[in-house]
Amino acid sequence: MVIGLVVHAVHRQRFADAALTVDGVELVWAVYQHDEEIRELVGGLLRDTRLDGLLLGLLPYAHSRDLLPPALPVAVVRSAALDLALAWAKAGGNGWPATPVSIDTFDQEIVDEVADALGLDRSAIAAMPFDPARPIDEIVAFHRRWLAKTGASYLITGRTAVAAALGRETNVLHAASTPETIRAGLHELVLRARERQRFATGLFVLGPPGSSEVPVAIGSDRARVGLQHLLLHTPEFADAWIDQRGHRALLAFAPASLFEAATRQWIGLPVLAEARDQLGVRVVAGFGIGASARQSVELAEQAAARAEQEQGSVAYLFTDDGVTIGPIGAAGAPRR
Repeated sequence: MVIGLVVHAVHRQRFADAALTVDGVELVWAVYQHDEEIRELVGGLLRDTRLDGLLLGLLPYAHSRDLLPPALPVAVVRSAALDLALAWAKAGGNGWPATPVSIDTFDQEIVDEVADALGLDRSAIAAMPFDPARPIDEIVAFHRRWLAKTGASYLITGRTAVAAALGRETNVLHAASTPETIRAGLHELVLRARERQRFATGLFVLGPPGSSEVPVAIGSDRARVGLQHLLLHTPEFADAWIDQRGHRALLAFAPASLFEAATRQWIGLPVLAEARDQLGVRVVAGFGIGASARQSVELAEQAAARAEQEQGSVAYLFTDDGVTIGPIGAAGAPRR
């Protein structure tokens, strides 16, 4: 499994420390010095590496969000309450009063939560939440105004550029995400990426005599071969293993993520409509995701049987933890 990390050079070691508890994962780094480098680095990472997941901070995410493939698992490391509480603890250790202080990057809710927990005077705290469109000069000016107004002993920032700009003027606490916060996001990302790598089963069934569309006689090899040819030449199924299942069905094994892509995240299945239009037959599908190959096949069979009860070419998904989605591809029908 390959996980990409997009980090500022100042924070690389912190991210590396957080990743020490993750085994069986290859880390690929995109390290930037200046914000302007982010898009090019992320674009190169996506172009040159087949990623199973991507971990990045708020700023890199804001700069590269439109470049990220919809199917790629992404985790955004956000400043947490613990990170702010530790910054205030460090201020106390340096002998600085907790307030007055100005804070950027942290959400207002987090500032309020930590200030209330520590019993601090909220009126003596100025907060500027993260906004990707806000220029660094505006954040620097915000801190300078508060320093001039209150004579604060220090400020708290989550932005490397702000710390560099004000470090010679006053005391600065750079409240970057702690290894614990990063580790939590990385572990969650790896779990999601591994879940997408789980193998699933798809069962494609030709309609029996009496179906609402053009019927196909059981044992019609021509229709089954035509369906197999269609599946094998559908790009989303290029990496799937497909074989015959009885006289009127095909069984496909593939990572669950492949079926997610083919169904547009379990919303529709265009290949069923193509089978109807090109072969003149009704085809339904059932997908199963289970803890074993046998269980996934059983679930796929149950899902296909459920899909056959519907009108038209639709599909259902059954999983071993009780999730049911369907009918997939039914026009105007509610998804359950």
